[in-house]
Amino acid sequence: MDGATDFSGDDLENIYVRSCNDGNIDDMFLFIGPAQSSTSKDIYNMLHEVLRGLNVEHVVRQKLVGFTADGASNMQGKTSGLVALLKEDYPCIITNHCLAHRLELAFKDCVKEASPKLYDKCITLLLGLYYLYRKSPKSKKSLYRAFDALEQKVLLPTRVGGTCWLPHIHRALHVFLRGYTVFVYHLQNSSHDNAKCEGLAKLATDGHVVVHLLHLSEVVGVLQRLSLVLQKSELSLADACARVDATVP
Repeated sequence: MDGATDFSGDDLENIYVRSCNDGNIDDMFLFIGPAQSSTSKDIYNMLHEVLRGLNVEHVVRQKLVGFTADGASNMQGKTSGLVALLKEDYPCIITNHCLAHRLELAFKDCVKEASPKLYDKCITLLLGLYYLYRKSPKSKKSLYRAFDALEQKVLLPTRVGGTCWLPHIHRALHVFLRGYTVFVYHLQNSSHDNAKCEGLAKLATDGHVVVHLLHLSEVVGVLQRLSLVLQKSELSLADACARVDATVP
């Protein structure tokens, strides 16, 4: 199960079922809809209402062996989370915190401990570039001309965030570093009449920021490959553990 937000801002719950039939792993979308609230009790009640409505509750009671969600307290709380409520019905259930989500949280914790200020500057730079060229057609056209003038392939900054964001930040780093010369050239030539470009140019030419971006690119490149593996539908926990061990230097 996982939460989602629709265009109106309402919180929804997604329910998927993974089954094994004759050795073949099948993932099936079961339901998306709102619970009465985001409390574990209301999500628990909604889950059972969905199972009863689809006439599969008896099958689930006989065959449910595992449950996976993110690490939110209403899901994974040991005393009052959804996991705790499910274990009252299914004492032998194996519960798991989403592997890709755990990887990204671990990366965030490491960054906070190592160099939080430099990391924040890097993200500010990447986000600033993305929104500068996304929201300003004038800046985008000017950037195109800069790529043509320097005879390089046009690259537009990509967003940093998003679901399973390690691949997103890796792509954003890759684009920025490949087009670094052009981005700096354009920002510096636009800085005289654009305060935002001036600020981004200072960040982009800060030696500490550039070195940190290069380090991030190396680390995130390894982690995003691991993240993509952890998102595969056919992945087993044994395969995941083996891939994690192989990733550790």
